[in-house]
Amino acid sequence: LFQINPAHTRIMSSLSEILSLSNPVFKAYCGSAVLLGIKSFLTNFWILSLKLRNKVIMAPEDKILMSDAATPKTGFGVDHPDVKRGYAVLQNDFENFIQFYVLGGIYVVLGGSATWPFIVFPAGRYAHSFLYGVGIPGLRAIGFFAGLGSTFFLLYDIGQKTIPYW
Repeated sequence: LFQINPAHTRIMSSLSEILSLSNPVFKAYCGSAVLLGIKSFLTNFWILSLKLRNKVIMAPEDKILMSDAATPKTGFGVDHPDVKRGYAVLQNDFENFIQFYVLGGIYVVLGGSATWPFIVFPAGRYAHSFLYGVGIPGLRAIGFFAGLGSTFFLLYDIGQKTIPYW
């Protein structure tokens, strides 16, 4: 009733080899995902500590939880500069993580061989966020450009492998 195309079998076999923990690139991709996930949780806990320390609530109805907190002037949002900085770190992460995850996944599936982007990107994001969080101007650019360089490498390599087929 159903016939299996031999070409599909080869593709599935190759894909299972690529998406295996015996593949160092896939293992590095998974490791970077774990490190970046931990970083997101740590950033959220840091923001929570900033909100509690500075008695900041996000919405007027949250005043029930912290009666001595200041109500946001804008109705919703953050008015305290430290908490704003925390949310800026988190937003910056989201803006950079998405493209890294997508490009990294495509890179792995296309059989990329370099693991360094999956080490440098998380290290750069940790450095960037720490330096942004403590407010050291200029130095955070090192972490930003480390992450950007990793992402550009993935983009370039994917382009080299796929653009000739357009």
